[in-house]
Amino acid sequence: MEHGVPLVWNQEGKAVKVDKIPGTRLGSGSFNLNDWSTASGGSWEYWSTDGTTDGFTGPPLIPQINR
Repeated sequence: MEHGVPLVWNQEGKAVKVDKIPGTRLGSGSFNLNDWSTASGGSWEYWSTDGTTDGFTGPPLIPQINR
């Protein structure tokens, strides 16, 4: 990375594997930082960036309200 140079990290749309865990009022969902793979309450997605100002992109975000 270099200042002023856009970050391009695509790897065919699979640059970063993320576990997207929606926030809830009760704080449900977890991710184990000891093994970096055990998780609950979310879904695995791949994100990437093509150097635009939008940052990382993945599947379209759908707002959810968990009560």
